[in-house]
Amino acid sequence: MIFYPMQKKREDYHYKRFSICDYKYQTEPAATPQSILLEALKLKKLVEKINPFRLNQDALFFQLQQLLSEDNLLLLQNENETNIIR
Repeated sequence: MIFYPMQKKREDYHYKRFSICDYKYQTEPAATPQSILLEALKLKKLVEKINPFRLNQDALFFQLQQLLSEDNLLLLQNENETNIIR
């Protein structure tokens, strides 16, 4: 197979570009009582704004399940911050 100079440059570019990258996925930051409160307030504002007939109830239920997960509820009980519990 004959390699032309442009093909070699292209191969070098793709090698440098794609094979050397270290793909680090961002991890979610650890939940805090404040972050749980902020997420709940964002969700409340969203539900207040949206048309109830166009509301995706399954998506809302999924978000509520994530927000009120067992880990988050245990965190809120253990922290027992009076500023957040209303």
